[in-house]
Amino acid sequence: MMRLVFLLYAEEQRLLPSDDRLYSESYAVAPLHDALDAERSLHGGELGDRRAAA
Repeated sequence: MMRLVFLLYAEEQRLLPSDDRLYSESYAVAPLHDALDAERSLHGGELGDRRAAA
């Protein structure tokens, strides 16, 4: 969990090359976070429960 917090902070502070296409498509955490937020807004709160159970 702390690794994710560190990566989100480092990407937000532009300490990692998040504007590089290869990094953003392969390693970046922020796009994954945005995709999960989009799915949650479409399917509601139960989506998080199903993903956590998996």
